[in-house]
Amino acid sequence: RGRRDLRFVLRASSTAKLGETTLFNKAGVSASYFEDPENASKWNSLAHVLSEKLDIEVDSPRIQHYYLPVYLWIKKKLEDHKAGASSGSGS
Repeated sequence: RGRRDLRFVLRASSTAKLGETTLFNKAGVSASYFEDPENASKWNSLAHVLSEKLDIEVDSPRIQHYYLPVYLWIKKKLEDHKAGASSGSGS
């Protein structure tokens, strides 16, 4: 059952453009993120690494709309946590 739900999410997000799904919003990434050449280059590099490691197409919805947005969300959460810890340690 859970697997069917995931397929629905992947199918639904594959019709959305990059930066337009809830996962992107949670990661703090909008469509304008991809207008920056450095961001686009980093995104493409990460997508290629995942493609090679997972043996799936680089433009797979799993990579583009799930794995990379989740990675960016986790990265943002870690940065927020570090910022909170460093601002709290000086008190």
